[in-house]
Amino acid sequence: MNENESKIYKGFVLSESLNCPVVLNDYDTIYVKVEEHHDSSYPDFWHLFKLKVNQDTITEAVESICNQLKTGWYAHFWNERVLFICLPKKIFKIERDSMNYKNEIDRVKDFAENVGINRCYLDFCIED
Repeated sequence: MNENESKIYKGFVLSESLNCPVVLNDYDTIYVKVEEHHDSSYPDFWHLFKLKVNQDTITEAVESICNQLKTGWYAHFWNERVLFICLPKKIFKIERDSMNYKNEIDRVKDFAENVGINRCYLDFCIED
């Protein structure tokens, strides 16, 4: 990985998870994937945005997305070193090479489940 790539964060955000999805226009989109969803508690189709954010603006981006998240939803951003998990009004920053990585992920999943996010959706997929 070259130096410029290490300064880029990627992230997944579902437009349906946001109070105002227009905020997605503030970020570079790598792709948008439309997924059919068969859980009557949620919209029938989800629009999964894979975004690219420079490390100089990642804190602002994470806070902006976090402030727009609806209850029961999350988004996440990562680079090779750090994983940010955004929940409504709560941001977790986890070092990916930490010895406690798995424990930190489990702690986030417990917290998220306690605020109404179904554990089966908490995969925090990392795709480079």
